[in-house]
Parts: sequence; C-alpha cells; structure tokens
Amino acid sequence: MHNYSPITAEIKAAICSEIGADKVFDQTEVLEQCAKDASTLHIIPELVVKAETTEDVRKLMILANRYNFPVTPRGGGSGLAGGCLPGCGGVVLLTTGLNKIIIIDRKNLLMKVEPGVISQDVRNAADAAGLFYPPDPAGMDQSTIGGNAATDAG
Repeated sequence: MHNYSPITAEIKAAICSEIGADKVFDQTEVLEQCAKDASTLHIIPELVVKAETTEDVRKLMILANRYNFPVTPRGGGSGLAGGCLPGCGGVVLLTTGLNKIIIIDRKNLLMKVEPGVISQDVRNAADAAGLFYPPDPAGMDQSTIGGNAATDAG
C-alpha cells in the first residue's frame, strides 16, 4: 500500500492556482455525487477536479506527483466495478468536460475522441459518418468512452 498525502489546504490552494478555483470542488453534494457509481460501493473523495482541457489533466498530475496524492479518473459513473471511486482517497478527476469528438477518419476507420464523450454520441457520430461502433456497454446514454476503455466495458 502506498502512503499518500491527504489533501491539505496547501495542496487545494496549489490545485486552485494551477487549474482554476472554478474547476475545484469540495462541497458535500459534489463529493457525494462522486462517492458512488452503479455498484453498491461508497467512497467519498477529498476533492473533485473537473478537467476541461488536457492541460488541466497535465497540471493536476504534476501536482499529484509533487505532493504525493492519488488521482482517480471518473467518467459517467455508470460502472459496476467501483473503478471511478477513490479507494486511496485524494482527488476524483472528472473527465466529463473532455467531451469532444476530434476527428472521424472514414478511410482508416478511426475516430479520435476525448475520454468524456458519451458512448451513444460515439455511436451516433460513427453512424453519421457511415460507420458502425459495435461495443454496447450498459447505459450507452451515460457511460463515457474513457470509462469503457478503462473497465473493458461493452
């Protein structure tokens, strides 16, 4: 087991300074929303950060390394395995703000997306391009492509 640092006022201030206080949450209702998924597990994070850019993720991970706190990524929270729950404490990193379909390359059968794109949106975009996205995880309208990849869903 790794000895992680709890989220202190100094760490929270550093995260707010680097990423923006408007993307950092410690309100009880937000922490509770990120304390559960579709399983019966319940683990309350110390802090929630909503990434809107890959730069936000990069900055958070630099701080996590510097201050030695854990980061647990979270997509739609529809999983049954507890993978998005902060088992070691620390920060839950919401990826739902990273929700862009960047490119659909029909010739090479490739779609580049950010991790917070909803699975049904991936399927719809593929369909609109004359392609088919076959995975069928439960909760297509809530699950994110990053969560599907992380848990091998669908």
